[in-house]
Amino acid sequence: QRCQLIGRWLDSPSAHRGVEGAPPAAAAAALAAAVPAVAAVAAAAAAAAMSAMAHGIPLIVDSAKRDLASVVAWGRQKMQEGAYEVAIQHFTAALDLKPGLMHALVARGDCHLKMGNEEKAQQDFAEVISKDAGFNRNIYVMIALCFKRSGDYHKAIRYLTRCIGHFASFRPALIARGELSLKVREYEKARMDFRQVLSHSPMDLVAHRGLGDALRGLGNFREALKHYTKAIEDAASMLAELRSGQQEMSTNQGGSEGEGSGSGHLEDDDDDQGTPSGHRSGSSGGSEGRGEDLNAYGDDGGRDDAHSDSGETRRPGDDGLQGGGCSPKASSSTQRDELMSDPAQLQNFLAETYLRRALLLRLTGHLEAAGESLLEILQLDLQHGLALFWYAKVLLEQSRHQEAPGFLQASIQHYQDTSAHAHALLGALFMSWSEPDCDAALRNLREANRLEPGSSPIRVTLWIASAMSLLRSSPRDPEGALQHLDRALHVLTAPKPANAPEKAKNGLATPRGHLCGSGGAAAAVLALGKAEKSPEETRWKATKAVVMRREELAQGGDLELALECKSYLQLVAQDPQQRIAEVPFLLYMLRTVALCDLCRWEEAVSDCRRALGINPNDETAQYTLNIASGILRAKGGKYDGAVACFSKAIRLRPVSTEARIHRAIALSRGARAATTISQGLTESGAPASEKVQELLEEAVDDLVAVDQQAQINGNSAPLGASHLRAACLCSLGRPEDAHDVLQMCRESIGQGNIELLARQSALEAEVLILLGRYREAIEACTEMIVSIPPNSNLHVEARLMRGCCYSEVGEIDRAFEEYREAIVLAPERADVHEASGELFLLHHWFGEAATAFGTAARLSDALSPRIMYKRALALLAVGNVAASLKDMHKALRVNPNMPVAVRARDGVSALQSATSGDFRHAYVRFNVLLHAAVPRTPASDRLPALFLPHEIAVYRGVCSLYLGEASAAIQDFAAAVELAQQVLLANFPPGEQGQGSIFSEHEASTGPRTTLSGGRSSMPSSKDHPVSRLPPEVTSQRGLDCFACEAQYNIALCQLVAKQYGNALSTCQHLLDCQEALKDLGPQAICLAWFLIGICNLALGDSSDQLAREAFTQSYANDPRYVDDFLRRHGRRNEPVVGMTQNVMGRGMSPVEPPSRGCPVPPAFRRVGAPYRPVRSRDSVTVHGGGSVASPGAPSSGGGASQAPGACDAAAEAICCLRPDKSRFSAKLPPLRIQVKDVVIWGRPSAGWPVVRPAGPAPPTGLARLDLLQQQEGLPPIAGGPAVDDGSSF
Repeated sequence: QRCQLIGRWLDSPSAHRGVEGAPPAAAAAALAAAVPAVAAVAAAAAAAAMSAMAHGIPLIVDSAKRDLASVVAWGRQKMQEGAYEVAIQHFTAALDLKPGLMHALVARGDCHLKMGNEEKAQQDFAEVISKDAGFNRNIYVMIALCFKRSGDYHKAIRYLTRCIGHFASFRPALIARGELSLKVREYEKARMDFRQVLSHSPMDLVAHRGLGDALRGLGNFREALKHYTKAIEDAASMLAELRSGQQEMSTNQGGSEGEGSGSGHLEDDDDDQGTPSGHRSGSSGGSEGRGEDLNAYGDDGGRDDAHSDSGETRRPGDDGLQGGGCSPKASSSTQRDELMSDPAQLQNFLAETYLRRALLLRLTGHLEAAGESLLEILQLDLQHGLALFWYAKVLLEQSRHQEAPGFLQASIQHYQDTSAHAHALLGALFMSWSEPDCDAALRNLREANRLEPGSSPIRVTLWIASAMSLLRSSPRDPEGALQHLDRALHVLTAPKPANAPEKAKNGLATPRGHLCGSGGAAAAVLALGKAEKSPEETRWKATKAVVMRREELAQGGDLELALECKSYLQLVAQDPQQRIAEVPFLLYMLRTVALCDLCRWEEAVSDCRRALGINPNDETAQYTLNIASGILRAKGGKYDGAVACFSKAIRLRPVSTEARIHRAIALSRGARAATTISQGLTESGAPASEKVQELLEEAVDDLVAVDQQAQINGNSAPLGASHLRAACLCSLGRPEDAHDVLQMCRESIGQGNIELLARQSALEAEVLILLGRYREAIEACTEMIVSIPPNSNLHVEARLMRGCCYSEVGEIDRAFEEYREAIVLAPERADVHEASGELFLLHHWFGEAATAFGTAARLSDALSPRIMYKRALALLAVGNVAASLKDMHKALRVNPNMPVAVRARDGVSALQSATSGDFRHAYVRFNVLLHAAVPRTPASDRLPALFLPHEIAVYRGVCSLYLGEASAAIQDFAAAVELAQQVLLANFPPGEQGQGSIFSEHEASTGPRTTLSGGRSSMPSSKDHPVSRLPPEVTSQRGLDCFACEAQYNIALCQLVAKQYGNALSTCQHLLDCQEALKDLGPQAICLAWFLIGICNLALGDSSDQLAREAFTQSYANDPRYVDDFLRRHGRRNEPVVGMTQNVMGRGMSPVEPPSRGCPVPPAFRRVGAPYRPVRSRDSVTVHGGGSVASPGAPSSGGGASQAPGACDAAAEAICCLRPDKSRFSAKLPPLRIQVKDVVIWGRPSAGWPVVRPAGPAPPTGLARLDLLQQQEGLPPIAGGPAVDDGSSF
């Protein structure tokens, strides 16, 4: 009965509360105190319980039921041993025996929590709270810990709030709720919780630190620093006291440390914790121990950043859980005393607080103070990896780059969480040094990429480092480097996804890459606001940015913000502009170097400008931009701008030989372009102007400076510079000096270098040609051909050179033989076929020239606009206007920047319109061409310009004639003769004008040899120098006379159309005066002149009929075609008079009357370069033979050139034309019907195709000139960039 009574009492709730958590012996003692009558039985039960525990078997109270206390005690013992699964089985068995047993639920939940099974732990703790909300206040902290680990912070806060509702001053709950409020960014609530803790415990270190975190989140950085400092001072003081006490204890070798400690715990428990009403003191004491058990959780529950707990990972709530958290000796003050009494824990706390203060100081821009705090941590622990990393980061932000690598390497050894970032920073540092270590940079970046394979900034930095390594390797790989850089640039400039969170707005980043609100944010925004409308607007924008982002910055993670970048080059940059630039300055500079190596100058200039937008004061970028811009402008023909750019580069680097060589090239090309001012007609030996002389002298000065600088450096000047100097000297009329320079070059060339010797000999041969010593040049080429193997490209080029020489001396057959040999040796080379086409074009073999150019176009890798233009010239020369226009369109599609081709296309298009009868449109186009300037094409381009001004005037006059504007046509024909005469006098003074026949078999032979500047050297002898390549009317007086005869014939047609028969007769009589010129034009010219005189006399009336008969008789005597056709169509008006030899007085002229020599061109018409417009009427001007010509403003007397509805009834050979050659432009024009009184004659104006002025064969550019005027040299090395060519390959 007594045992049954004991069992029933054990099952009662009061017994549970009384003996809760006590071991079997203590439970028996409690029973003995409650039931004195059964003391012996209780003692026996206690002894039995201890024996059962010793043997590992549960204690049986009776035969039907096991002792619950023993089962629970056994489970707690297994918990202490770490066998949580076995302990859970015991607690589950106890709950099976007694469902709802509080201690078993708490203990089992604790086991689940330690095993990481938060869900089951939550269920056990929730069941305890649902059964008795005031059972144990630590249960709330435990369940909050479960929800915190599962990420449900808000539910954890709700349970802690319920706990504080029951136990208002429960410190662990307040600390834990404050830390969780920090996590959910409810900083005001966190501040209130920590304030409440400090109101009861002003010396609480954890509360001070937590309050500092809350104030930081609220943006109150000053107060936050105060609380961090307070926690640091108190902790440092306590640590000093502990260490001094330990030293005293170690010297005393004894003491009563344990007693004082135990009494302190109990005393603190009674003083610190209040007992809520309605609960027993025993329960309060037990719950106090569980609360302080969660002090570790409270410490960890706040900031879970990379710097939390000094970088150590610790699962909160796992400490101090012995006995299921029900030890009555455990208390919150006990745990605080453990923190204050354990030097290791206190040191960790101190280091953690130092770190938080350092990060806040860094955030506010106090980098020096932040570094001091980090050094304090390192004094406590030299192996604190996180402090090492942060100190290196602060050093970088202070631009102390040389000190940072050591700390970064140490942090890699002692802290793995930031090792990837440390490797990336090291790699970026090695890249940014003045002498970059590409190998070390690649090693670190590859390791960082291995540790963080998903990091875009690391990949971008690795690509940039790989590109730098390729550009610094030997040989360099610019294409591979450009591929890496393009990948990096694509990632850096890719648009941000629409759903991506925007962490920072444009222009709101600090120099460290942070958002505005950290140190220096306002300065960064002000620096970016220089382009704003006003300083007030800039300041307002900066202030608004700081205010808006301050709170967000304070709430962010320090490590995440500190490493926020597009590439790690931002984080190691020293310039503020480079730190905020998303695309690194180094990337643009590396792209510039690679693009310059690939001769992609436009892209290089663009990237260099972007680099200067980031760092405008970088001298290397400025120098590179000036060099690349100068080369680009020189390629576009803007030589003055190119010279200006190179001059700026020289000012930046006065000893740079590269800049001086480039400027010399630009000056030389500018000199050559300046010689074409006279529409490319200059054939004189001297430079075209003083400007050309000045440019060439400056180029020579630069090249001399290059040679002197090379001697100072102990090197030899590039051979290309010496060769260019020789070319400039030749253009200055100093070929002997040029020859001396070449002789010096020959001394520096080794005898074994056959290729250089061949090129040197080729240039010497060209200089000999410039001297007019063609035979010596031929001998030099022959020596080259003998010494070079036939299968060599140089052998082919040597034959081309010798062919040029033969062409110059007039040995045409041998020249063609050399070119044929070159084609046989290299039939696959397009340049050889092109040179052959030039030779054919020069000697007026236009069909063969077109074929050769077509072959060259097919063999070219890409469609060459130069070759297509030359073929168009050949096709135009044979009268194939449509095919010529098609080739010109092709050339301009490939290269629209060919002004010579544009002009030729417009002119040929106008000719096509005229031949098709559309004279109105043709007139407009010719008028535009006449007003446009002739393109100044450098001689190096070898693209002759078409349509000289006097030719355009003739074509416009033809159009005016067909449009019925006879007076305008007369002005154009007269102006054409005047323009041709001006050019003749300008280029060939009267003493030097040729007098020979201009239509000899050597009409197309080569002219004087032009030099680099476009002029020519001393004039060779007449036997070695055939006639000039210029049109005959501008090279000799005889040619001008023939051209004037054609113009007078055209004027006569215009006067007949205008029914000015007297003036027409006078013009024809004057035309008949030019007997020598008419003989050069052919026998049909004299015949036609007499026939027109007869027509004019016939139109003047009956008094001149006799003169008409005499003129027709003379025409018939020379050639019967015109008279026979006239009689066939009109019959005989009067019987012919036999022996018309007498001089008939009247307005006519007797055929036997000797003509008086006079001016071949009537001086009344001066219409040059302007469209026809009426002028004031003037008195008529008297010309030879009487009669008058109406003023330009006077209306035409009579109709225009009316076309009959039917076709021309005259025979084809009887249509009047001064030069009836079927290949001329006149033959393509429709016959013009001219009504003269009651008769009709048919005629065409006399005009030829535009003269094609071929440049003639020239030595191969790559052999003779060695591409002297092609600026393709590498650029100087950039800061931290790859080494580039020093110009020795020039």
